[in-house]
Amino acid sequence: MAMKKSCVLTLIIALTLVLTLAVTGCAFKQKKTDQNGPVIDPKPSQEKVTFTLYFADQEAMYLKGEERIVPKGGSIAELMVNELIKGPELPGLVATIPKETKLLSLEIKNGVAYVNFSKEIKTNHWGGSAGETMTVFSVVNTLGQLPEIKKVQFLIEGEKQEAIWGHYYTLEPFEPDPKLISPTDREPGQNGVSEELIKPGDFFPLTQGSTWQYLGEGMEYASFTREVLYAEGNKAQTSENNGGTVSTSVYRITPDAVTVVYFQGEDYEPKNMLNAHENINLVLLKAPLQPGNKWTDDRFTREIVEVKVSVNTPAGKFDNCIKVKISNDYSTLYEYYKQGVGLVKREFQSENDKITSILANYSIK
Repeated sequence: MAMKKSCVLTLIIALTLVLTLAVTGCAFKQKKTDQNGPVIDPKPSQEKVTFTLYFADQEAMYLKGEERIVPKGGSIAELMVNELIKGPELPGLVATIPKETKLLSLEIKNGVAYVNFSKEIKTNHWGGSAGETMTVFSVVNTLGQLPEIKKVQFLIEGEKQEAIWGHYYTLEPFEPDPKLISPTDREPGQNGVSEELIKPGDFFPLTQGSTWQYLGEGMEYASFTREVLYAEGNKAQTSENNGGTVSTSVYRITPDAVTVVYFQGEDYEPKNMLNAHENINLVLLKAPLQPGNKWTDDRFTREIVEVKVSVNTPAGKFDNCIKVKISNDYSTLYEYYKQGVGLVKREFQSENDKITSILANYSIK
């Protein structure tokens, strides 16, 4: 009996170490290098993205949707806000943000989008409570279509202000208000983004500087942190620390798959290994993103079993998650991925053991 228990424990530890490779994921977006490092887009520059923007109607009573098709580049959230600043193209709609305004930065952390505007959004605003409502909720309802954004916090030149436009209390983030959308307005597309553009890489936001923290139960090393150290081309490198060891993984993102191509355990002083010799070929997620899609490697069989799962975590509730089953003859593990966020939950189960890791907080750069 003692020997059997020892074998099971050894299997759990070995499987857990292998599965540390399954990381939060990435939609690489190409933009200029800044202090956070490059953000990469492996897709051709002519690819388009379609989303819905909300502008005011002429009476400033409701928000009305306008579909916008633009070249894909940078994050979709940033594209949305910059297009809002440009103003509407359809007749009968009214701009909600002064055209002189600049988007200085946009960061999504634990479901909150921190949208940092230049001072012109305040100093050049036309005023009035109705105009203020349209400004606030055109941004909030537009960004709130994205699955990774639950609330929006307004910043001016990097700082919170108590009442930016004089009426609403703006030190706290806003939730979308669907009642402000015109009853006669058309329904936006799923999550506000064309479904055909969703790729495996969209569930792996491996932009440089992004971090995730997971809380674990059932095993000493089930809690861990991850950080993207390097990103270039269609590759990204992460470092994972579970309190017992630090490992390095390199991911390759293609239109139809997310693959770990390099792995090194016990890497306490990680260097840039993006161009290192590939020593593994582990496909974490593969198109088509449909239930029943199955693929195998020399250790496990992976299968997408559901695509609209809701997962509650300390970092928030995530709807429309993809559930992946990872199994062999001895055990089964489930991983849940959220578009724009990455891995939100992992459940390992064998005959006598259950180990879980769940997202506690995250920051996508």
